[in-house]
Amino acid sequence: MAGSVKVQLASIKKAWRDSPSREAWVALRTNDGTLESFWDALDATNHRLVERYGAELPVEAAGLTVVPGGYATQVGADELRPELLDEWAILVVPELEVRGFTGTLGGAKYQNPPDWTVLGPPCLTVFVAYGMDLAARALDPESGNWHVPHAATDQIVRFAADWAQLPDARVFLTQQVFSFEAAPDTEVATPLLNAVQSVSSASVTYVDEPHRHATRAWVGANSRGVFNVVGDPPPNNSAADGWVRRVDALCEVVRAVPEHADLAVLRIAYPLASVWGDLGQFQPLPDGETGSRLEDRADLFASYVPDAHGVQLLTGRHLERARNLSTWQITDLGRDRYLVEAPDLAPWYAQELPDPAVLAQARADFGDMILTVQTIKENPVTWTPSI
Repeated sequence: MAGSVKVQLASIKKAWRDSPSREAWVALRTNDGTLESFWDALDATNHRLVERYGAELPVEAAGLTVVPGGYATQVGADELRPELLDEWAILVVPELEVRGFTGTLGGAKYQNPPDWTVLGPPCLTVFVAYGMDLAARALDPESGNWHVPHAATDQIVRFAADWAQLPDARVFLTQQVFSFEAAPDTEVATPLLNAVQSVSSASVTYVDEPHRHATRAWVGANSRGVFNVVGDPPPNNSAADGWVRRVDALCEVVRAVPEHADLAVLRIAYPLASVWGDLGQFQPLPDGETGSRLEDRADLFASYVPDAHGVQLLTGRHLERARNLSTWQITDLGRDRYLVEAPDLAPWYAQELPDPAVLAQARADFGDMILTVQTIKENPVTWTPSI
């Protein structure tokens, strides 16, 4: 049955005018259809524009995501003009309606968290490799999709939503490539879960503006999670023990849902880190690797680590490869998962980078557990890398 879509051209043009990149984010508010059928309508519209203008499209939709109450896409061009937005809207509506959509098509306000939360200095960050369904990954060889079982995904995402919460803070949700500010009392777990399951990437950032403090939880592509604490310590913390508070908060992530994680490490990284390719952008990895080689190697993370860290979650297979962990604190978390911590965390996290001598000794202790370029070469992927 054909649907009925109402177009709010004025709001679409306002979204375009308000966008610093002069691209309009457009949302379809609807209870109908699927993300796939929404993309089919956008793709059909792009083809109609090709028929009219040739390969050099004056306007097209690129990028899509779920949003609370519907779907969104980014409409842009090299020289996007208001009349082109009108033309695009006139063409896309029948494509939506023929696919059964009923709802309202209008502008969507794109808004990132404040610059200081994403462009500031490096911060303590936990990188997590969740247990990927490698069989599903092999059937989806060219994607960087989530590939974590649904029950585990539900626990992971709900923990992330709870962990990031700050009292009296602004809330920013990012679903794939679309970011917006949500109401302070928004229940964020459900939209995060919907985004991870449909477009494989979502994050929430809580921002305490008066204290310039923020927490961010990202869950996404290639079964990864990234959690960080940005800015000054929370109220009532002294500057001297701020790093302790940050480490304590992030250790909650390392200990959480251990049965669903193959590896977790606590290290310094830039605030916008969201993929494991960002691991070494600030704190170098062994042999100068940036981490880009690691991004698509979920099959290796249950046995190897990218580097030694002051705090990490490991499996028994990791421990078997270690040279000497006699001076490390090892806590059995059950289900073949172990919290491995340095006896003194100050040399690791009280300053910007780990103490070089301490790091060198830790790398020696971890031995063959540390992933090398040679190991990667000797264990080729069984699928086409997604990067």
